[in-house]
Formats: sequence, structure tokens, C-alpha cells
Amino acid sequence: MLVDFGVYWPQVTNASSILHTFLSMAAAWNWASVLQFVVQRNGHVTVRPSPYFWSVLSARQRMLENTTNQNFYRQYFDSVVAAFGRAAEEHAYTYEELIALEDNVVPGLRAALLSPEWSTLENSSLDAIVSKTRNPFSATEWESNLRSNFNFSDGSVLSISVEHTMFFVRFFSLVASEGESQMACYVGWVVVQALSLLASSEMVTKYYVGDGVIASREHALFCANLAHVYMGVAFYADHQAREVIGSVLQDVFAVETHVQTAFRSSMKGSPFYSAVPSSMVGKEALVQSLKLVKSLNADKLNNMYKDFSDMGDNVLDNVRRAVEGRQLTEADTSLPDFVNNGSARFSFSPHRGYFKLLPIALEKPFYEPGALMVVKYATIGGEVADVFSSAAFAGSPEAFDRKLQLAFTLKSTCFFGTQVLMRHLTLEDIELVRRVTSLRVILAALMVSNQGRMRSALLAGYESWTDFELLLFFWCFVQCGSVNGRRRCNGPLSMVDQFSRVFGCKKGDSMYTGRDCSI
Repeated sequence: MLVDFGVYWPQVTNASSILHTFLSMAAAWNWASVLQFVVQRNGHVTVRPSPYFWSVLSARQRMLENTTNQNFYRQYFDSVVAAFGRAAEEHAYTYEELIALEDNVVPGLRAALLSPEWSTLENSSLDAIVSKTRNPFSATEWESNLRSNFNFSDGSVLSISVEHTMFFVRFFSLVASEGESQMACYVGWVVVQALSLLASSEMVTKYYVGDGVIASREHALFCANLAHVYMGVAFYADHQAREVIGSVLQDVFAVETHVQTAFRSSMKGSPFYSAVPSSMVGKEALVQSLKLVKSLNADKLNNMYKDFSDMGDNVLDNVRRAVEGRQLTEADTSLPDFVNNGSARFSFSPHRGYFKLLPIALEKPFYEPGALMVVKYATIGGEVADVFSSAAFAGSPEAFDRKLQLAFTLKSTCFFGTQVLMRHLTLEDIELVRRVTSLRVILAALMVSNQGRMRSALLAGYESWTDFELLLFFWCFVQCGSVNGRRRCNGPLSMVDQFSRVFGCKKGDSMYTGRDCSI
């Protein structure tokens, strides 16, 4: 299988082709690499960083940081070589050479993943992609590889969308500077690490630094996520049939309604309210938001997953059967991607003024019918509030009229310590303002929904916590695991005085700023 993908690791050979490896893995093993190539329609490909690659970087750091008397990373490397290495016809990488290569490669790729600058190139021609990203491969090479691997129809016009342009540019700049054979070897190292987690309990334990308990737990999560990669459509259909009943939809609609009402009341006095499409603040927007998760009829559900065979004990057989089932399925299974910018994606906006919740938004741990209402406001409510606040800041800062630009400049001192013109804002700055806005919305929604009522349930072990403490905690909790989770949590909380008051922050504390910002 590795040879079919053009993975010759640990050998370094001129026979390696980065594009061939990426594209040949796209059908069945798209998740197990550095970049994912996703075909969503004839002639069009979306390229994005693989969420799995972030876990590889995290595992590497964990193994290196825990090296004291024994070198965990070297032990893991040696075990993977023993399992997947072949007699080297050409130069085979040693551990020392791997570390030297990673010293050149990992810092730049890691920095790109951590950057808030997740810009996207939409529906670009191959010539434009090569030009805009200074790609080392010509448009002709791209087209030849795309057509041969994806069987695009003759005469179809090819286009590419790149999610996270900075990472895409950084990766291919390393191909140019380090050489294709070297980077192909690094990609091969990433791929065989994925296979190592399916091949041997010994390698799994070494990957998680020798702790059997942690390895068991983390590997179970890895396998569950992998099952979703292949069987997500079947899981979605089954979940729809069993879980998304009328009472669930009514519950979610009630939370959405309170959040929308709070958004209208808290933003009506802001000049930015005029930037929000009127359709977004009406009832129809909420009706549309649930269309994707409303129960489908039984025949349509069966058509979605009737060709997916049951999973057995052999992981590789399961992968093959799942891919075959997806290819045989005649029903439209092209759901919006569940991952965006390296984080779980719970909603999407098909066009301005409306949004849709994805099925994952109604699954544990993000949503549970019996959860405390305050938790639902922090999770589902927080997602909806994010959608509304994003609508207020849609478009580039330069596109806002002079009145809005002036209004923001006057408010900017609270957020940034000095007056800042909108056109000088970075994406990270805009995200901070937007997240503060959405946090204020769910705080207001909780106040409205709690009027005259006491909480009927408590969180075990935290009975003394108030609704506001629970809301702020769970609002942050759902950011755990995302690439920029700490910034998405801590930054906005430090800008809202209710956090300091609720948790008793005082001057000198790391989370105390003395600010109470809004737009």
C-alpha cells in the first residue's frame, strides 16, 4: 500500500513524487497525511491541512519533552523502522538525519498552523495557484497529476480552493528549499506514523510515551475519530433516525430564539447592527438553520448508508469496505466538511443572511437533550452567537462605510489599548472583537431566560457554582483541542468585566484587565 502511494520511507529517493503521494491517498487515506485533497465536484479540488497532522506534531513534542533517561522519540522511530522499513536500495534515513530535517521543517509548519491568518483562495485556476503561492510545481504538472488520479472528465476546467493559504505556501516553499525527495521522505514519516497506530499495541504505547492508561484512552479517541472519517455518513443517518426527534429540534430552536433575541437587543444600539442582513435577525433564519438536521424519511436514510457494510475486526478491511460503500451510494452524501481551519465545524453559511447547523452540533459532548440549559447556551448558544457576530463583521474592514469605521475607532482603545483604524486590524484582532461580541450575546441570553426562575439542576461536584460561572466555563471548554483554543477563550474573557466579577479576579491577576469592552 505504501508503495502504491509512492511512500518509500525511510529511503530518500528521486523516485518520490509529493503530488502523487497526496493525490493517490485522497480516495481512501486522505486523513493520514500533511495535506488533504478533497474532491467535491468534477474538476474542483479543495486543499487543506490535515487535522491529523496537528496530532503528529503534538505527539512529537510530547515524546521529545519526556526524554530524560530514555529517548522516547528514538525508541518510537526505531520500532516504526522495524515495522515498515525495507532493505534500502538507496540512502535510508537515520534518526539523527530525521531530527535535522525536522529542525528545518517543523517550526515553520507549526507556526503556520498556529497562525490566526487562515485566509482562503477560492476557486482559483491552476495558473493562479502557482503564481499566487510561488509553487515549485508548474500548472501543467498539477493538471497532469489531478487528471490522472481523480479521473476528471475530458474537457473539464480544473480549479482549486486552498484553505489556509499560509500553510499551503509554507509547505511548498519547503519542497523548494529542502528538495522534493527530502520532503517526500518527511511526508512518508507522517504517513507511517498513522499506520503505526493501526498496526501494533507496542508502537501505540511508545507513541503515547510509555503510559499504558493514557495510550489506551488516547488511542480509543483516535479510533473513534477514524471511524467517523470513513463511516460519518452512516453515523449521520443513524443519528438522524434515532436522536434528532421533534423535542430535540424544539429545544435547539428555543435556545436559538433566546440568543437571537439577545443579539437584537444588545446590538440595536450599535452602529454595527446595520451591517447584519435583516434576514439573519428574523425567525426564518432559525427555521433555515435546522433544515440540515431535521429527520429525513426512512427510505432516504436507508439509501444513504445501505451499501456501508458492518465493521469487523480488521481495520484495513473496514477502510476498504467503507470507501467502496461510499462509492456505491447513489444518494447525495456530500455534506459540508466537519472540519474547518483545523477545528471542529458546527455550522456553515451557504449564503449571506442564513446559516445551517451541521449534524455534529447535535451530538455529545457538544449537545445533549438532558443537559443544563446554561450548558446549552454555552455550546449551541455560543455557536449561534458566533454566527450572528460574524455577520456583523463580514467582509474586509475597508468595505465598511465611514460611519462604521469612525464608530469602531472610538471603541478600539478598550480592546487594544490605543485607537486603531479598522483597515489596520489583523484577522486575529477582528476575531477578538467578534468573540467578545458573541460572549456578550450569550450572557444577555442567559439573563433573559433566567428571569424569575431558579435552576432546577446542578452540576455534580460544583453545586456552589452560579449559572454565570458554568456558562463561562463551558463556553471555554468547547474550545479545548482547537488549534487556537486558548486565544479564543482567554482573550474575550479578559475584555468582559463579568468574568472578573464572577471569578473574583483582582488587579495583578493574569486574566484581569479592568476592561469592559463592546462595540
